[in-house]
Amino acid sequence: MKLFEYQAKEVFRKYGIPVPRSQLADRESIQDALNTVGFPCVLKSQVLSGGRGKAGLIRMVKDGDDAVKQATELFDSPHGVRRILVEEAVDIAAELYLSVTLDPVAATAVVIACAEGGVEIETLAVTAPDKIIRENVDIDRGLHPFQARDIAYRMGLEGDQVKPVAAVITKLYAAFRQMDAELAEINPLFITTDGAVIAGDGKLVIDDNALSRHPDFGLSREYFESDAEFEAAVDGIPYLQFDGDI
Repeated sequence: MKLFEYQAKEVFRKYGIPVPRSQLADRESIQDALNTVGFPCVLKSQVLSGGRGKAGLIRMVKDGDDAVKQATELFDSPHGVRRILVEEAVDIAAELYLSVTLDPVAATAVVIACAEGGVEIETLAVTAPDKIIRENVDIDRGLHPFQARDIAYRMGLEGDQVKPVAAVITKLYAAFRQMDAELAEINPLFITTDGAVIAGDGKLVIDDNALSRHPDFGLSREYFESDAEFEAAVDGIPYLQFDGDI
């Protein structure tokens, strides 16, 4: 089950991964959230579809009037936006990519990292595969500290940047394992102008077979694109949507 961004970031915060200050809001509470977070801020539609930035579902706003106007447009859009994460804007010096997933061929976990965050990693894997760093991790032994540091160095980081990025790698792996995840991803991972390392976005996909161990994330209709997909998940049936007619 794929979690919403705000849920993924709640998990990240629990494991000590820094995230921007934010507040979740619906149409009725958006003004309170804007007042709490302040300006400038980012309005991030909480939908499970990918490519939110390209679809115009993430907006940077600088003042209250513009924020209310942009939020109203998001709620009225055809994308089914019910909640918006109002998040503080940060001064960005660099954007990295970081994820942990499974390597079914090697039967290990794998940390994937790249010095170019904010891009589609699948596209980069085709156009510039040499820029992507892969580090297989024995699931029984776990991620060793030297592996996390080595990944940071291979990303081209130097000096004071290495230690905090290596710490985030270690914590992301811990979240991945303990949450029974199929994917834990931060894209982008911000390095701010004052040297802080912050998860700018978050994605967490939990194994459906492990949901009984995570009662905070029970199945509900909002996690699925159609009634049929939701009903299949409740019954434990794999569901695939194909194009075309039968």
